[in-house]
Amino acid sequence: MRLGIELIGSRRAGHSDADVLDRLVRQARLAERAGYDIVWLPEHHDTAWNIIADPLLVLTHLAAATTRIGLGTSVVNLGLHNPVEIAERAALVNAVSGGRLQLGLGRGLSELDYAGYGLDARTSSKRFEHNHNLLVHRLTAAPETASIPIWIATSGTPRTLDLATDHGHGVLVNATGENLGRIVDHVRNRNPDSSVTLTHGVHIADDEPTAWTELEPYVRWFCERLALRQVTLPPPDVLRTTLSLLGDASSCAARIEQTRRRYGFDDFTAAIGIAGLPWPLFERTTVELVAAVRARGLLGASAATVDSFAPR
Repeated sequence: MRLGIELIGSRRAGHSDADVLDRLVRQARLAERAGYDIVWLPEHHDTAWNIIADPLLVLTHLAAATTRIGLGTSVVNLGLHNPVEIAERAALVNAVSGGRLQLGLGRGLSELDYAGYGLDARTSSKRFEHNHNLLVHRLTAAPETASIPIWIATSGTPRTLDLATDHGHGVLVNATGENLGRIVDHVRNRNPDSSVTLTHGVHIADDEPTAWTELEPYVRWFCERLALRQVTLPPPDVLRTTLSLLGDASSCAARIEQTRRRYGFDDFTAAIGIAGLPWPLFERTTVELVAAVRARGLLGASAATVDSFAPR
């Protein structure tokens, strides 16, 4: 299994964009030293929850601050952008990082993002598929970019899963239970060579109640900011029991192992530090999680054949 970390560029009151970027550099460097395989950055617009409007640009910044760790987008909202431009920028990030780019694509969370670009959100699916095909053609036409791994972020829509597996892309999901099982089964049946990476929020403390007490104010802040973008999420108490791993490091690693054994996903990404979580809490969770996962013998390349997170 390969272990990733998703970083969120949250800007709290009293902090500047420069402060957020400095924090992202510190976080990426810590993740690299701790032994994570890849750092993922998502794209959002007009929200203090995540100021990263251009993850490829920020990954170029992180490429100069790191040496080994993979650099991924989770995601580029391809419905908003010209695919030729994305292909050219991806090529640059891959070049300056020594081949460390993993290109995650998706349609985004908020319809307001499309309105901000003067686009109709109702066309997002059609735009995504059209732009995806042009992007893949552009990347595969050049030897320098043909080997950049591509991932598709999805909630599990069969059509999107089919698009991903038909092209041999990896799949990025944030799902639980039967839905996670359905997604993994769909991918395996369509293309066993496509990897599935599961993302969950993680926060480590002495026990689950303490972890939630520390994390809850930040979860609520994050939910409030996404609500302003007309993104509906489950209430914080539901997020606590579904899309989050909370507790001591050993129990969190055990749950990752149990979930992987049951549903068969390939790799795991921990979303750590949402909403500007203070550095001591971020550092503790980041370091203790990878140590506990390593102690269970889980780290190592996944069985699927999507290119390794390590640089070529």
